[in-house]
Amino acid sequence: MRFDGNSITQSMKVPVGYVCMDILMNVIAGKPVSDPECSNDGLGACMNYGFYFRPDDYYDCSVENCLPRPWVLVVRRKWKDAYLNHRLRFHNPYDIIAVDEYKDLRTSPR
Repeated sequence: MRFDGNSITQSMKVPVGYVCMDILMNVIAGKPVSDPECSNDGLGACMNYGFYFRPDDYYDCSVENCLPRPWVLVVRRKWKDAYLNHRLRFHNPYDIIAVDEYKDLRTSPR
């Protein structure tokens, strides 16, 4: 996939696994994945050890796939273990956006 970048970063191709991790980082709130008190910025900022890999932690990329470096597999295993042990808390980012266009994306009250 291609991340378009912004005024600071250039666009780059990234593996789908990195995009999946990026989504997870935005819908899982707090520990054990990240430090809720952290205010740093940048790639992997505020992520706890073992829950983040860089987009360039893949090699030998072709048009169809990339090979993961060992660290990617460690991170994948850490996410999976946290999920299987019910340690992840889902957070719907649309719940805090008070814009009517997003009301259908919000979590229903229980």
